[in-house]
Amino acid sequence: MELTIELKQQVHAACLAFVEARLDREQRGLREAQEAANEDTKSSAGDKYETGRARAHLDQEKFSRMIVETVDLRARLVQIDPTKICDRAVPGAAVLTNRGGFYCAISADEIEFDRVEFCPISLASPIGLAMAGKSAGESVSFRGVSYVIESIL
Repeated sequence: MELTIELKQQVHAACLAFVEARLDREQRGLREAQEAANEDTKSSAGDKYETGRARAHLDQEKFSRMIVETVDLRARLVQIDPTKICDRAVPGAAVLTNRGGFYCAISADEIEFDRVEFCPISLASPIGLAMAGKSAGESVSFRGVSYVIESIL
């Protein structure tokens, strides 16, 4: 398989779609937690009211934190130019190895294109740290598995 700018753009777009779907789920969760808190306010069942309200408040805080993290992921992803050609494993690089492809951007679910699995990774992740700065022809060892970098774009 050959890396192309079009393939790299497709992987980048799939990462953006992953982040947007995650953000949608988190915003929906926050709305549901707010609605649950509002419903509990209408009730006056004593301790049950306090427990339900506290749980809804904790859920609101959890979803708010998750939304902030996801918005930060999206901001980092949007800063990457998927048309930029890279010769090393740096943010925005598509890396093809003997064991599949990697996209150096964010950690996300694997994506399959042209029968090759691409794993979006953060360069701050353990495998990202092992791969960071490497170029075609170099090897990376991660958890006892050796990856040979065949090409980078």
